[in-house]
Amino acid sequence: MSHEIRTPVHGILGVSGLLSETELQQEQKEYVDTIQRSGKLLLNLLNDILDFSKLESFNMKIEIIAFDLIDLLKDVFHLFEADAKRKNIEFKLVGKQPSYLILSTDPHRFKQILVNLISNAIKFTEKGSVLIEFDFKSDLKHCDIQIRIKDTCVGIPEQKLKELFQAYRQVDTSVSRKYGGTGLGLSISKNLSEMMNLKLTARSIINQGSVFEISGQIPLAEKSEVNFEPKKATQNIEIQNLNILVAEDNETNQMLIKKILEKLGYKPVIVSNGIEALHHIKMYKTDVLFLDIQMPELNGIEAAKILTQQNDSSIRPYIIAMTANASQTDKEDCMASGIDQYLSKPFHKEEIADLLNQFISHKTTN
Repeated sequence: MSHEIRTPVHGILGVSGLLSETELQQEQKEYVDTIQRSGKLLLNLLNDILDFSKLESFNMKIEIIAFDLIDLLKDVFHLFEADAKRKNIEFKLVGKQPSYLILSTDPHRFKQILVNLISNAIKFTEKGSVLIEFDFKSDLKHCDIQIRIKDTCVGIPEQKLKELFQAYRQVDTSVSRKYGGTGLGLSISKNLSEMMNLKLTARSIINQGSVFEISGQIPLAEKSEVNFEPKKATQNIEIQNLNILVAEDNETNQMLIKKILEKLGYKPVIVSNGIEALHHIKMYKTDVLFLDIQMPELNGIEAAKILTQQNDSSIRPYIIAMTANASQTDKEDCMASGIDQYLSKPFHKEEIADLLNQFISHKTTN
Protein backbone atom coordinates (compact mmCIF):
# COMPACT_ATOMS: atom_id res chain seq x y z
CA MET A 1 0.00 0.00 0.00
CA SER A 2 2.88 2.42 0.73
CA HIS A 3 3.99 2.20 -2.92
CA GLU A 4 0.51 3.17 -4.16
CA ILE A 5 0.37 6.17 -1.81
CA ARG A 6 3.93 7.34 -2.39
CA THR A 7 3.78 7.20 -6.20
CA PRO A 8 1.37 10.15 -6.74
CA VAL A 9 3.20 12.20 -4.09
CA HIS A 10 6.45 11.64 -5.97
CA GLY A 11 4.71 12.80 -9.13
CA ILE A 12 3.63 16.03 -7.44
CA LEU A 13 7.14 16.72 -6.14
CA GLY A 14 8.82 15.76 -9.40
CA VAL A 15 6.62 17.85 -11.69
CA SER A 16 6.74 20.88 -9.38
CA GLY A 17 10.53 20.51 -9.30
CA LEU A 18 10.69 20.61 -13.09
CA LEU A 19 8.30 23.55 -13.15
CA SER A 20 10.51 25.48 -10.70
CA GLU A 21 13.37 25.31 -13.25
CA THR A 22 11.34 27.08 -15.95
CA GLU A 23 10.95 30.82 -16.50
CA LEU A 24 8.34 31.90 -13.95
CA GLN A 25 6.97 35.18 -12.69
CA GLN A 26 7.40 35.88 -8.96
CA GLU A 27 3.76 35.04 -8.19
CA GLN A 28 4.07 31.73 -10.06
CA LYS A 29 7.28 30.88 -8.17
CA GLU A 30 5.42 31.37 -4.89
CA TYR A 31 2.68 28.99 -6.05
CA VAL A 32 5.25 26.35 -7.05
CA ASP A 33 7.10 26.74 -3.73
CA THR A 34 3.81 26.17 -1.91
CA ILE A 35 3.14 23.01 -3.92
CA GLN A 36 6.63 21.69 -3.13
CA ARG A 37 6.39 22.46 0.59
CA SER A 38 2.96 20.85 0.81
CA GLY A 39 4.14 17.80 -1.13
CA LYS A 40 7.18 17.37 1.13
CA LEU A 41 4.99 17.74 4.22
CA LEU A 42 2.61 15.08 2.89
CA LEU A 43 5.51 12.72 2.17
CA ASN A 44 6.96 13.31 5.65
CA LEU A 45 3.57 12.57 7.24
CA LEU A 46 3.31 9.36 5.26
CA ASN A 47 6.83 8.29 6.23
CA ASP A 48 6.14 9.00 9.92
CA ILE A 49 2.98 6.89 9.88
CA LEU A 50 4.71 3.99 8.11
CA ASP A 51 7.73 4.13 10.43
CA PHE A 52 5.56 4.22 13.54
CA SER A 53 3.59 1.25 12.23
CA LYS A 54 6.87 -0.68 11.82
CA LEU A 55 7.97 0.23 15.33
CA GLU A 56 4.64 -0.86 16.82
CA SER A 57 4.78 -4.21 15.03
CA PHE A 58 8.52 -4.69 15.83
CA ASN A 59 9.37 -4.74 12.11
CA MET A 60 11.82 -1.85 12.22
CA LYS A 61 15.42 -2.95 11.67
CA ILE A 62 18.68 -1.14 12.28
CA GLU A 63 21.25 -1.64 9.53
CA ILE A 64 24.87 -1.42 10.66
CA ILE A 65 26.94 0.46 8.07
CA ALA A 66 30.26 2.32 8.22
CA PHE A 67 29.76 6.06 7.65
CA ASP A 68 31.47 9.39 8.27
CA LEU A 69 29.60 11.17 11.07
CA ILE A 70 31.12 14.56 10.22
CA ASP A 71 29.89 14.30 6.62
CA LEU A 72 26.43 13.29 7.84
CA LEU A 73 26.24 16.25 10.24
CA LYS A 74 27.27 18.68 7.51
CA ASP A 75 24.73 17.20 5.08
CA VAL A 76 21.90 17.64 7.60
CA PHE A 77 23.06 21.17 8.43
CA HIS A 78 23.01 22.18 4.74
CA LEU A 79 19.48 20.76 4.40
CA PHE A 80 18.11 23.44 6.73
CA GLU A 81 20.26 26.47 5.87
CA ALA A 82 17.65 27.90 3.48
CA ASP A 83 14.80 27.42 6.00
CA ALA A 84 16.76 29.22 8.72
CA LYS A 85 17.70 32.05 6.36
CA ARG A 86 14.07 32.43 5.29
CA LYS A 87 13.06 32.97 8.94
CA ASN A 88 16.10 35.19 9.62
CA ILE A 89 17.30 32.81 12.35
CA GLU A 90 20.97 32.41 13.27
CA PHE A 91 21.90 28.82 12.38
CA LYS A 92 25.29 27.33 13.24
CA LEU A 93 27.12 24.02 13.47
CA VAL A 94 29.44 24.30 16.48
CA GLY A 95 32.14 21.88 17.63
CA LYS A 96 35.67 20.64 17.06
CA GLN A 97 35.57 18.71 13.81
CA PRO A 98 37.89 15.73 13.38
CA SER A 99 38.72 15.36 9.70
CA TYR A 100 37.61 11.74 9.60
CA LEU A 101 35.28 9.92 12.03
CA ILE A 102 33.98 6.61 10.71
CA LEU A 103 31.34 5.01 12.92
CA SER A 104 29.36 1.81 12.66
CA THR A 105 25.59 2.14 13.12
CA ASP A 106 22.58 3.00 10.92
CA PRO A 107 23.32 6.31 9.10
CA HIS A 108 19.83 6.53 7.57
CA ARG A 109 18.10 6.30 10.95
CA PHE A 110 20.68 8.51 12.66
CA LYS A 111 20.06 11.16 10.02
CA GLN A 112 16.30 10.74 10.48
CA ILE A 113 16.63 11.57 14.19
CA LEU A 114 18.69 14.69 13.48
CA VAL A 115 16.30 15.85 10.75
CA ASN A 116 13.31 15.47 13.09
CA LEU A 117 14.98 17.45 15.89
CA ILE A 118 16.41 20.24 13.73
CA SER A 119 13.20 20.56 11.73
CA ASN A 120 11.23 21.06 14.96
CA ALA A 121 13.76 23.57 16.31
CA ILE A 122 13.55 25.76 13.20
CA LYS A 123 9.79 25.32 12.89
CA PHE A 124 9.07 26.56 16.43
CA THR A 125 11.76 29.27 16.64
CA GLU A 126 10.39 32.60 15.47
CA LYS A 127 13.46 34.68 16.34
CA GLY A 128 16.91 34.13 17.77
CA SER A 129 18.97 31.06 16.94
CA VAL A 130 19.19 27.33 16.39
CA LEU A 131 22.59 25.82 17.19
CA ILE A 132 23.83 22.29 16.55
CA GLU A 133 26.56 21.67 19.09
CA PHE A 134 28.60 18.47 19.09
CA ASP A 135 31.35 16.88 21.12
CA PHE A 136 33.09 13.61 20.21
CA LYS A 137 35.59 11.64 22.28
CA SER A 138 36.92 8.41 20.82
CA ASP A 139 39.25 5.62 21.85
CA LEU A 140 40.43 2.70 19.73
CA LYS A 141 37.02 1.03 19.59
CA HIS A 142 34.25 3.50 20.42
CA CYS A 143 33.19 7.11 20.13
CA ASP A 144 31.28 8.90 22.89
CA ILE A 145 28.96 11.37 21.18
CA GLN A 146 26.99 14.34 22.40
CA ILE A 147 24.91 16.29 19.90
CA ARG A 148 22.74 19.12 21.20
CA ILE A 149 20.11 21.00 19.19
CA LYS A 150 19.57 24.30 21.05
CA ASP A 151 16.86 26.76 20.08
CA THR A 152 15.35 30.00 21.38
CA CYS A 153 11.69 29.03 20.94
CA VAL A 154 8.99 29.92 23.50
CA GLY A 155 9.87 26.84 25.54
CA ILE A 156 7.93 23.78 26.69
CA PRO A 157 6.07 23.63 30.04
CA GLU A 158 7.58 21.14 32.51
CA GLN A 159 4.44 19.00 32.65
CA LYS A 160 4.46 18.68 28.85
CA LEU A 161 8.13 17.61 28.77
CA LYS A 162 7.22 14.36 30.56
CA GLU A 163 4.94 13.23 27.73
CA LEU A 164 6.82 14.85 24.84
CA PHE A 165 8.17 11.55 23.47
CA GLN A 166 4.82 9.77 23.56
CA ALA A 167 3.08 9.06 20.25
CA TYR A 168 0.61 11.63 18.93
CA ARG A 169 1.62 14.12 21.65
CA GLN A 170 2.14 17.80 20.92
CA VAL A 171 2.63 20.74 23.26
CA ASP A 172 -0.94 21.86 22.53
CA THR A 173 -3.61 21.25 19.91
CA SER A 174 -2.87 24.54 18.14
CA VAL A 175 0.54 23.17 17.09
CA SER A 176 -0.90 20.66 14.61
CA ARG A 177 -3.31 23.27 13.27
CA LYS A 178 -0.57 25.87 12.71
CA TYR A 179 2.38 23.70 11.68
CA GLY A 180 0.88 20.36 10.63
CA GLY A 181 2.44 17.06 11.63
CA THR A 182 1.30 13.83 13.21
CA GLY A 183 2.90 14.18 16.63
CA LEU A 184 4.94 11.06 15.83
CA GLY A 185 8.36 12.52 14.98
CA LEU A 186 9.74 12.72 18.53
CA SER A 187 8.31 9.32 19.49
CA ILE A 188 9.95 7.75 16.42
CA SER A 189 13.24 9.53 17.20
CA LYS A 190 13.17 8.28 20.80
CA ASN A 191 12.54 4.68 19.69
CA LEU A 192 15.23 4.80 17.01
CA SER A 193 17.73 6.24 19.50
CA GLU A 194 17.09 3.39 21.91
CA MET A 195 17.44 0.83 19.11
CA MET A 196 20.92 2.26 18.46
CA ASN A 197 21.76 2.28 22.21
CA LEU A 198 21.63 6.06 22.33
CA LYS A 199 19.82 8.36 24.73
CA LEU A 200 17.54 11.19 23.59
CA THR A 201 16.61 13.76 26.22
CA ALA A 202 14.96 17.19 26.31
CA ARG A 203 15.03 20.15 28.65
CA SER A 204 13.36 23.52 28.28
CA ILE A 205 12.86 26.87 29.98
CA ILE A 206 9.79 28.95 29.18
CA ASN A 207 10.61 32.07 27.14
CA GLN A 208 14.26 31.00 26.79
CA GLY A 209 14.30 27.90 24.64
CA SER A 210 14.82 24.15 24.50
CA VAL A 211 17.71 21.71 24.21
CA PHE A 212 17.41 18.23 22.71
CA GLU A 213 20.45 16.03 23.25
CA ILE A 214 21.53 12.76 21.65
CA SER A 215 24.23 11.00 23.64
CA GLY A 216 25.83 7.60 23.93
CA GLN A 217 28.58 5.38 22.64
CA ILE A 218 28.85 4.21 19.02
CA PRO A 219 31.39 1.62 17.81
CA LEU A 220 34.11 2.82 15.48
CA ALA A 221 34.04 1.00 12.15
CA GLU A 222 36.44 -1.89 11.70
CA LYS A 223 39.05 -1.41 8.98
CA SER A 224 37.40 -4.20 6.98
CA GLU A 225 34.13 -2.22 6.94
CA VAL A 226 35.69 0.96 5.56
CA ASN A 227 35.75 0.74 1.77
CA PHE A 228 35.40 4.39 0.88
CA GLU A 229 37.43 7.59 0.97
CA PRO A 230 36.34 10.80 2.68
CA LYS A 231 33.68 12.57 0.63
CA LYS A 232 34.95 14.73 -2.19
CA ALA A 233 33.15 17.31 -4.26
CA THR A 234 31.32 15.81 -7.21
CA GLN A 235 33.12 16.61 -10.44
CA ASN A 236 31.30 17.59 -13.59
CA ILE A 237 32.06 15.01 -16.24
CA GLU A 238 31.61 15.76 -19.92
CA ILE A 239 28.36 14.38 -21.34
CA GLN A 240 28.96 11.20 -23.32
CA ASN A 241 26.80 9.61 -25.99
CA LEU A 242 25.19 7.01 -23.73
CA ASN A 243 22.40 4.73 -24.90
CA ILE A 244 19.92 5.00 -22.03
CA LEU A 245 16.80 2.86 -21.59
CA VAL A 246 14.10 3.61 -19.01
CA ALA A 247 11.67 0.84 -17.96
CA GLU A 248 8.81 2.48 -16.05
CA ASP A 249 5.07 1.77 -16.21
CA ASN A 250 3.74 4.97 -14.60
CA GLU A 251 3.17 7.69 -17.23
CA THR A 252 3.94 10.57 -14.86
CA ASN A 253 7.20 8.97 -13.77
CA GLN A 254 8.06 8.25 -17.42
CA MET A 255 7.66 11.92 -18.24
CA LEU A 256 9.67 13.01 -15.19
CA ILE A 257 12.77 10.92 -15.79
CA LYS A 258 12.63 11.57 -19.55
CA LYS A 259 12.63 15.34 -18.94
CA ILE A 260 15.43 15.10 -16.37
CA LEU A 261 17.63 13.02 -18.68
CA GLU A 262 16.93 15.38 -21.58
CA LYS A 263 17.95 18.35 -19.40
CA LEU A 264 21.21 16.48 -18.73
CA GLY A 265 21.80 16.12 -22.47
CA TYR A 266 20.65 12.54 -23.08
CA LYS A 267 17.95 11.04 -25.32
CA PRO A 268 16.44 8.09 -23.45
CA VAL A 269 14.18 5.37 -24.85
CA ILE A 270 11.12 4.60 -22.70
CA VAL A 271 9.43 1.19 -22.27
CA SER A 272 6.64 0.15 -19.90
CA ASN A 273 7.67 -3.20 -18.41
CA GLY A 274 10.46 -5.71 -17.94
CA ILE A 275 9.60 -7.80 -21.00
CA GLU A 276 9.84 -4.76 -23.28
CA ALA A 277 13.13 -3.81 -21.62
CA LEU A 278 14.67 -7.26 -22.23
CA HIS A 279 13.51 -7.20 -25.87
CA HIS A 280 15.00 -3.73 -26.45
CA ILE A 281 18.33 -4.70 -24.86
CA LYS A 282 18.48 -7.81 -27.07
CA MET A 283 17.92 -5.71 -30.20
CA TYR A 284 19.84 -2.51 -29.41
CA LYS A 285 23.01 -1.51 -27.60
CA THR A 286 22.13 -0.24 -24.13
CA ASP A 287 24.69 1.35 -21.80
CA VAL A 288 22.46 2.28 -18.85
CA LEU A 289 19.09 0.88 -17.78
CA PHE A 290 16.89 2.81 -15.34
CA LEU A 291 14.64 0.03 -14.05
CA ASP A 292 11.46 0.53 -12.03
CA ILE A 293 11.02 -2.28 -9.52
CA GLN A 294 7.22 -2.62 -9.49
CA MET A 295 5.94 -3.12 -13.04
CA PRO A 296 3.35 -5.36 -14.73
CA GLU A 297 4.26 -8.34 -16.95
CA LEU A 298 7.78 -8.66 -15.53
CA ASN A 299 8.97 -6.63 -12.55
CA GLY A 300 12.36 -4.99 -12.20
CA ILE A 301 13.89 -7.57 -9.85
CA GLU A 302 13.08 -10.48 -12.20
CA ALA A 303 14.24 -8.54 -15.26
CA ALA A 304 17.57 -7.75 -13.55
CA LYS A 305 18.06 -11.41 -12.61
CA ILE A 306 17.53 -12.48 -16.23
CA LEU A 307 19.98 -9.85 -17.48
CA THR A 308 22.70 -10.80 -15.00
CA GLN A 309 22.25 -14.53 -15.63
CA GLN A 310 22.46 -14.14 -19.41
CA ASN A 311 25.32 -11.62 -19.57
CA ASP A 312 28.47 -10.82 -17.63
CA SER A 313 28.90 -7.31 -16.25
CA SER A 314 31.10 -6.18 -19.16
CA ILE A 315 28.29 -6.86 -21.68
CA ARG A 316 25.02 -6.14 -19.90
CA PRO A 317 23.85 -2.55 -19.25
CA TYR A 318 24.60 -0.74 -16.02
CA ILE A 319 21.37 -1.15 -14.02
CA ILE A 320 19.95 1.60 -11.79
CA ALA A 321 16.86 0.57 -9.82
CA MET A 322 14.06 3.08 -9.23
CA THR A 323 11.56 2.48 -6.43
CA ALA A 324 9.05 4.30 -4.27
CA ASN A 325 9.75 1.84 -1.44
CA ALA A 326 12.66 3.01 0.68
CA SER A 327 13.06 -0.01 2.98
CA GLN A 328 16.40 -1.73 3.49
CA THR A 329 14.84 -5.06 2.44
CA ASP A 330 13.98 -3.57 -0.96
CA LYS A 331 17.54 -2.34 -1.38
CA GLU A 332 18.96 -5.74 -0.43
CA ASP A 333 16.65 -7.48 -2.92
CA CYS A 334 17.84 -5.09 -5.63
CA MET A 335 21.52 -5.69 -4.99
CA ALA A 336 21.02 -9.46 -4.72
CA SER A 337 19.44 -9.50 -8.19
CA GLY A 338 22.54 -7.92 -9.78
CA ILE A 339 21.38 -4.31 -9.83
CA ASP A 340 24.31 -1.85 -9.69
CA GLN A 341 22.75 1.23 -8.09
CA TYR A 342 19.59 2.15 -6.24
CA LEU A 343 17.54 5.34 -6.66
CA SER A 344 14.72 6.18 -4.23
CA LYS A 345 11.77 8.21 -5.49
CA PRO A 346 11.32 11.13 -5.45
CA PHE A 347 14.69 11.62 -7.10
CA HIS A 348 16.34 14.84 -8.22
CA LYS A 349 18.30 15.81 -11.32
CA GLU A 350 21.50 16.04 -9.26
CA GLU A 351 21.15 12.45 -8.03
CA ILE A 352 20.71 11.10 -11.55
CA ALA A 353 23.61 13.21 -12.84
CA ASP A 354 25.82 11.89 -10.03
CA LEU A 355 24.97 8.24 -10.80
CA LEU A 356 25.67 8.73 -14.50
CA ASN A 357 28.94 10.54 -13.69
CA GLN A 358 29.97 7.58 -11.53
CA PHE A 359 29.24 5.19 -14.39
CA ILE A 360 31.13 7.32 -16.94
CA SER A 361 34.09 7.74 -14.59
CA HIS A 362 34.25 3.98 -13.94
CA LYS A 363 33.87 3.25 -17.64
CA THR A 364 36.69 5.58 -18.70
CA THR A 365 39.15 4.27 -16.07
CA ASN A 366 38.62 0.59 -16.92
